[in-house]
Amino acid sequence: MSFLIGQQMTGGYGAADILHDCTIGVDKGEIAVIVGPNGAGKSTLLRCLAGRAEPTVGGMVRARGLRTALVLQETPEGLMSCTPRAVALAALPEETRDWEAWRADVALD
Repeated sequence: MSFLIGQQMTGGYGAADILHDCTIGVDKGEIAVIVGPNGAGKSTLLRCLAGRAEPTVGGMVRARGLRTALVLQETPEGLMSCTPRAVALAALPEETRDWEAWRADVALD
């Protein structure tokens, strides 16, 4: 059984649909590769699969307990002037940041 399924998804932004009847399934341990030209809907598909957008038609089925993450192509406002360490430190809870800073160093090593 697939861990993640996108079924007959159609959708996009505004009036224009970018995805048209797209179906994808990813099994446990499988690596899925999505290839296409600019504007073909790759990012839109990934946003739907990660739960950051909803298709106008179709839907997703996720295995119980499945967690998804999405790394955006665009750099969020204000991060271009930050060091990678500063960004990693900001992801730590403020109340534990002082004694958990080593985690940022390990992640960036």
